[in-house]
Amino acid sequence: MASYTTPWITPPETSKSTQFSLSISTVNYADTPPNILEYYSSDLEGYRNFVTARNEFNTMTFHQFLETIPAEAKHLFDPLKNTLSAEEQTLSIVQLVKSDKIHWGGDNQTEDRPNAIRHSGTFSRAFTFEEVCRWYSDVCSQYDEDLKKEATKYLDGNIELVKIGIMVYDVLCNHIYQKHSLSNVRTQMRRETEEDENLYQFQKFKTIIAPQLNSNDIVAVQESLDFHALKTTSWCFKTYAMPSGKTAINGTPGSKISILLNSSVAKHTKLLDTPTISEHMYLKKTSCFSVKIRGKHVLLVVLHMKNPKKDAPQVSTDLKTLIQHLKGQTSEPYDYDIVIGDTNLEAKNKFTPADMATSLGLKKVDNICPTTSKKRTWAQGQAEKAETESLEEKDACLYSDNLTVVQHTLQPEEPNTGTNSIYPNLSVSYLPKPSWPSDHLALSVLFQETPKPTV
Repeated sequence: MASYTTPWITPPETSKSTQFSLSISTVNYADTPPNILEYYSSDLEGYRNFVTARNEFNTMTFHQFLETIPAEAKHLFDPLKNTLSAEEQTLSIVQLVKSDKIHWGGDNQTEDRPNAIRHSGTFSRAFTFEEVCRWYSDVCSQYDEDLKKEATKYLDGNIELVKIGIMVYDVLCNHIYQKHSLSNVRTQMRRETEEDENLYQFQKFKTIIAPQLNSNDIVAVQESLDFHALKTTSWCFKTYAMPSGKTAINGTPGSKISILLNSSVAKHTKLLDTPTISEHMYLKKTSCFSVKIRGKHVLLVVLHMKNPKKDAPQVSTDLKTLIQHLKGQTSEPYDYDIVIGDTNLEAKNKFTPADMATSLGLKKVDNICPTTSKKRTWAQGQAEKAETESLEEKDACLYSDNLTVVQHTLQPEEPNTGTNSIYPNLSVSYLPKPSWPSDHLALSVLFQETPKPTV
């Protein structure tokens, strides 16, 4: 379990301090992906079988693949085989995928296919060839509408080649999973029963959220669970995981956002109605709260935006309109505005969290480090993205100028490597990983009220 050093302890509600302070944290709790082998972190280097599996996955030729298929079933792949020259059949499947000779794009258009790698987080065995065939015979047609769109876009409408392409992927994954005993990789991240799932979430909560709760007034959680509902046969999550005196308030219905805070503050906190953005493509998960704490009134806006890409400037304008609307709906003026959470902004789209702050007329906490750091492994369906990294500052905190940032931290902290104490090399710690099973860092901020200028 990751260790955590409390960066500060905020004043209790009974503090007699005359200067207002507030500590707040944001973290995307993140649904643990069903494919626990999809993203790289350094722990994978300890599994030799994962490395040998990668080599075979990347080098198996189409001809070698057909040799693994029962003789009576080889004909299932004839429509694809007939599109490949004899020379192409001696090339690796992954190479054929990258050169558009085999299409795996349909992988994202279905959900429950019998693929051991896709479901490595909830299954510890490979699916048999017979189980794969049965799914394509009995279930696959349920996804025909989406697969037809995939075929029209990429394969001149040939849905058969779409289905055979992802069937190749499924059979290959099951073969590799079984042959290389991948069931023993990251076993601590697997949950095969409801009890396993709840115990896993218990440990995850203690690792990711509890440290933030111990050192912050408010923790804003995206991709949140209903923490109060988690139970096992022997313990209640609320009793054994949630720190004493803390409680959760759910955000907008369907948003999977919640804020966790002191029970005493929760009595003076309410979720605000936001009907003007309930259907907004990018902002509909946004949850806004009125928080009264230490004699001050805070408008807290928690974001979990869908990536707006080129529409980011307009989305920011729409968010500003929402904030102005909310501020006009109360008879008790807000002392401070805080916008915090997962913006899902990407640098390539030329609109950063700093740009959003400017658009909203707010300041941005001075973090420029990536809050997400992913690197896909070979064990995922987008061959062209394998072994590529993505570093983005997605999580941000924006605030009104009558607040001052005393300190901000990211958790978990990046380890230093090398011996140069003046210019240490920072090693990239890719997420998620067993010791931090979220793909986002937690951003914590300590605010104080900005002193009013003396006359």
